[in-house]
Amino acid sequence: MDESRMLEVAKELLNRSKEGKIKWEGGPFGNSYMVKFPDLRIIISREVNDYVLSLVNEKDRITDSISSTSFE
Repeated sequence: MDESRMLEVAKELLNRSKEGKIKWEGGPFGNSYMVKFPDLRIIISREVNDYVLSLVNEKDRITDSISSTSFE
């Protein structure tokens, strides 16, 4: 997925979270949160001075990700 599409995904997650439509839970790493869908998990994690949004498939493989440093 290209960077602009990942940015759209991030914005949509933010909007739906603000509306209370997404139920976040603790993620698999320290400083992370995730939301589960039938065939995908979305994980937001903090790594030092960076935030990372990752799409993880049903085989626990990261299929795409974007980080806040991409926009500096």
